[in-house]
Amino acid sequence: MNGLNEVRRHAGVRPAAAPAPMKRFRLAAGSLLLAYALLLATHRGEFFPFSVFPMFSKAGRSWDRATVREIATASEAVCVADATRLPGRAVALAPVGLDQNDVSEALARLRADADERAAEAMLARLLAPARHARPLAVYQARGSLDSARAVQVSYRLFGVIDGDGAKLARACAL
Repeated sequence: MNGLNEVRRHAGVRPAAAPAPMKRFRLAAGSLLLAYALLLATHRGEFFPFSVFPMFSKAGRSWDRATVREIATASEAVCVADATRLPGRAVALAPVGLDQNDVSEALARLRADADERAAEAMLARLLAPARHARPLAVYQARGSLDSARAVQVSYRLFGVIDGDGAKLARACAL
């Protein structure tokens, strides 16, 4: 064995050194980033563990959303309804600069708020761009899967916004 090393040394051949730990780490990290970039490039920016769409990242869990309805009078708002019996007509939030998910998140945060007057004022300010002359009924929709794996959606009145401001519907809590 010693003779082989002498021949290599005279021939100018050096023995192969083991890669340094940092070099191995860089190679592994670079390979991982390359694989991730390829997955994102071939899936139009969506890759399951990092998806922004709830159908991938929150599959099977219940969800809450908000829907805003324009009604003729505040007394027209009903406490609990299904999708076919919601009063009034739906109000499009995007044209007035409101994002549906932002309104849903605000309702989730307002529900836990202990100060009712502050919550009512915040709800009135949030939806002021959507309110024109008629009152608005704000519903919180809760969707879930039942035992037969069918989607169930229930609507509960969250509050009513009219000319006098907003009134939370505490009796209709989810």
